[in-house]
Amino acid sequence: MKRFFLNIASGIYFYYNTGTTKRIPYFSTIAVLVLMFFVHTLQIGIVMHRFLGITLNIFPIPSNIHRGFKYLLLAIYFTPIYLILVKMLPKSAISNNGLTISELKKNRNLFFIYAFLNVDLIVALISDKIAIRK
Repeated sequence: MKRFFLNIASGIYFYYNTGTTKRIPYFSTIAVLVLMFFVHTLQIGIVMHRFLGITLNIFPIPSNIHRGFKYLLLAIYFTPIYLILVKMLPKSAISNNGLTISELKKNRNLFFIYAFLNVDLIVALISDKIAIRK
């Protein structure tokens, strides 16, 4: 399982190692994986609320505080996830994985397809609720 995540992370690192993110490909890779963790917790929350009637307050953020404090709270919530991923996927293991260019491109493309399907799943889970409200 760790090898699978390492291969996917290497594909993402390969993507971010070009263009404007060439200076920070490792940070960008870990940040995208943290974002995917957030997407999965959002999916779990939507499914629990929609089908089981359970409202989860996974990332509690009061609505009456300043936007800057909201961002600070989100940073505090995501820092442990970021640190776990940094420990699990060190930069040396991601950047020197030994995969060929075609394998890196395949892993990169698989991740982007996976991310797109996850966003589509969220849209599908909330789409009829939006249509009913109008």
